[in-house]
Amino acid sequence: MNESKFKEVTTREYRGTELVLGMSESFAPASSYDLSTLVAASLVAKDINGTYVKRGNEYRNTDPDKPYESYVIVRWSNRDTILILMANYPELVEERLEEAKEFISTLETNLAFKALSDHLTSFEISITEAIANSEVSRRNIGCLAYAPYYVENEIRNSDVNLRATDSKHLGVPGDKLTLILENIRVVESRGYPGYNVSAITNTNDLVSFFTSKNDFCNIEGSYRITAKIKSCGVDWKTKSIPETRLNYVKIV
Repeated sequence: MNESKFKEVTTREYRGTELVLGMSESFAPASSYDLSTLVAASLVAKDINGTYVKRGNEYRNTDPDKPYESYVIVRWSNRDTILILMANYPELVEERLEEAKEFISTLETNLAFKALSDHLTSFEISITEAIANSEVSRRNIGCLAYAPYYVENEIRNSDVNLRATDSKHLGVPGDKLTLILENIRVVESRGYPGYNVSAITNTNDLVSFFTSKNDFCNIEGSYRITAKIKSCGVDWKTKSIPETRLNYVKIV
């Protein structure tokens, strides 16, 4: 696919203002960036994109009859959005500098405590290294682009773990259930076409299931399902909280 034919411009809304986001072919990132500025840009990029967009951007084909000539960018990757913002909208980045400094301080403290009480993941080690200096290497932009999502997920996981302290198994394999759920995370499966869903019930019990449908991906708030119990185990993340594995899951 010839990416040179893509229309490398898109518009996105940010706090009531329409931004024109584009990157010329001659654009060249600097070798390093100020840490606070980069984190401020990552906070703006998160607000613009909503969900995280990986490197490679998100495209849409506007003419099925010309599959290699009519792709347009829907959303720039968070990494590229950061670079565009710092180059073209420095005033928007500057507005978030104080917030970015507080974000970095909180992140440093939380990671330090986590390192004492638990093993850091490879991503957490990368973040720790990235924020250790006031200047950030270009290779760490992607890591810091995801940092606001990491913090959001950590807060959500902490809240879930607190709610699920008394989680229990909901029966035995084969039992039929009707449940009210709230999604914790929905992750695309690496091994099969579909999604692994982790959720918590309105009685604060953890459940999980696999689905080939994308109906569960963008649900906000609570929803009702019918299902059968597949097995009983523990949450994969904590490896200690009881979790009920479901199958034959249907939204009702």
